[in-house]
Amino acid sequence: MKLPFFSKRKRRRPSDMAALLKQARANLALPTAILASEPFRTLVRPVPLDLTTRRRLLVLAPHQDDEALGAGGTLLMARAAGARIQVVYLTDGAEKGDESGSVAVRSKEAADACERLGAERADLGLSNIRVDPTLAAVERLASLIHDFQPDALLVPWLLDGTAKHRMANHLLWLANHVSLLPATEVWGFQVNNAFDPNAFVDITEVAEQKRKLLELYRSQNEKLLSFDHIGMGLSAWNSKWLPKNKGSHEPRYGEIFVAVTLRDHLDLIEQHYFADLSSTYLGFETIQRGMAEVHRAVTGAMVG
Repeated sequence: MKLPFFSKRKRRRPSDMAALLKQARANLALPTAILASEPFRTLVRPVPLDLTTRRRLLVLAPHQDDEALGAGGTLLMARAAGARIQVVYLTDGAEKGDESGSVAVRSKEAADACERLGAERADLGLSNIRVDPTLAAVERLASLIHDFQPDALLVPWLLDGTAKHRMANHLLWLANHVSLLPATEVWGFQVNNAFDPNAFVDITEVAEQKRKLLELYRSQNEKLLSFDHIGMGLSAWNSKWLPKNKGSHEPRYGEIFVAVTLRDHLDLIEQHYFADLSSTYLGFETIQRGMAEVHRAVTGAMVG
């Protein structure tokens, strides 16, 4: 009997399936290696981040809305506590078929979001379509970090399931290679995946503000997925990491992080990204080639 909950997929040749299985094994190798190198997973429980002691937060957002999805509540609370915030958007938001129009729309949405956050804004301007990282972009990123001197640097967790989010971590490593970055913390935040955190922020008090922040990105919520709904769903799921509040069934919301020193974060990238860029960039050849080229331009060495 045919089970009704299975849908037909495109028939693949045996050679196609072999390539897919090889890619799957490679993609499992990266998280397995990183998980093995994280002793905090078995030694400590997630702890709340103290936002009152971090006066300058710098966020690397590969796309316009990543900062809101992964850390919007945290940024709202930090700003209310008096922190200075800068959001650096890596790509320009361009979409195929309407490149200039989409860039203008995403730029306006990002401007509105930064205004809502009380955040300063900077852009690397990398093409969201062509993925054209350059030495100049790496140098600009290094300069922005040096100028801002962040107490914490927020970037998508390095195992995030989107290639451009992994690119953000690679660019951070290259920026440090160009000009040794100031010692700081790195908070890897959640966008597309679930992970075991070592730190969290209870954002329940600003949950509705985060929802309104996400709603500013209408072009993504209406044309792609309802990221405002998805983002709040993730925040609700993350409440499982919050301290137990027995007897209360009020909705709670959290944002989770892997918080480590910059040096430890860069070491993880170096150990696990560069041996096989095809695995790191999930088979996206354009991003893989672009990052391999800029890596060689910065370091003089070939990777992956």
